[in-house]
Amino acid sequence: MVKWKMAIIVLSVTISEVSPLNAKDFPTIDSDGHLGKAAAGDGDLHMVVDVSVANGDFSRGAFDDDAASVDQLPMHGSATLAWTLHRDAASNPDLWIEASSANGFHSPVAIERTSPRAWYESNNLLAVLYKPNNTTNAALSYLIKTSPNGISPTSHELAASVGYATKNGIGSLAPSVVLSVHTRGGKGVYSLFSINPNFKLAERDS
Repeated sequence: MVKWKMAIIVLSVTISEVSPLNAKDFPTIDSDGHLGKAAAGDGDLHMVVDVSVANGDFSRGAFDDDAASVDQLPMHGSATLAWTLHRDAASNPDLWIEASSANGFHSPVAIERTSPRAWYESNNLLAVLYKPNNTTNAALSYLIKTSPNGISPTSHELAASVGYATKNGIGSLAPSVVLSVHTRGGKGVYSLFSINPNFKLAERDS
C-alpha cells in the first residue's frame, strides 16, 4: 500500500517586490524540490555557490537527521552547475540541465564515529528544468541523499515540481507544488504545496 505524506503549507514573507523570472534568470531547485531562481550572465554555463548557517537542519517543515542532534548551528554549503540545453525563437534560454551538491557539517556527537565525523549530510541532485514563459517553471529531478559519516541511511527520490509567479493576481502568491516518491531506501509519496507572497513595503523614485 502506498503511503502519502502531506506537508504543512509553507508560508514565507519576503520584504521585496514579486519578481517573476526574466529572460536572464534561470530556475534552480533544492534538495526538497523547491524551485527558485538565479541571475544568469551571458553564455550557456552557470554556477551558483551558497553557504549558510542555521539553528538546525530543517527539511520539509521538520528536523532532518534528528539522530545527529543537528540543532547546534550546522553549516551548509551547496554548489549548482547549470547548462543551457535549448533556446526559444528569441534566443532566450528555456531548458536547462542542473547538477547540485548540498552538504551539511556540524560538531559531531559521540555516536558519530565514522570519518569524516563532522560531515553528516551530502545531498546530490540531477534535474532538468523548463521555463515555458517568464511566469512558470517546472522541473523533474532525481536526488540521492547520503550521510558520509554514516549517521543516516542512503535514500533516492524522484520528484516533479511546478512553480508560478506574477506581479498581480493569484501569481503574486507565487504558488508551487512538489510531488516526490522514494525509489530506494524509503517508502511513500511526499507532496508539498507552498506559497511565497512578497510585499513591496516602500517605493523609491529613480
